[in-house]
Amino acid sequence: MKFACEVKGFEPGRFLDKKEIRRYDLFAQFAIGAAEQAVTGRVPREQTGQVDLKRVGAIVGTGTGGLQTFEENARALFEKGPSRVSPFFVPCTCRTSPRR
Repeated sequence: MKFACEVKGFEPGRFLDKKEIRRYDLFAQFAIGAAEQAVTGRVPREQTGQVDLKRVGAIVGTGTGGLQTFEENARALFEKGPSRVSPFFVPCTCRTSPRR
């Protein structure tokens, strides 16, 4: 079985600030955006302020994460040396990085 999809028009700035966008790998940005859309899409607008966000969540599953960051940092390591590897390399490739 093969399965693929393309996300068009995704704007991470709707869900994250500029600093977070730089720190999160694209898979984590998708997960955070999907979780926020799931929560806000489930609660009527007039009741949004009444929701206890400590009691709301979304479950996102992934086998691995941060492949884009892994590839970029592996290339930097081999082409430019270890000093060019991002200090966020490990956290960005961790599949639990979408947790906030």
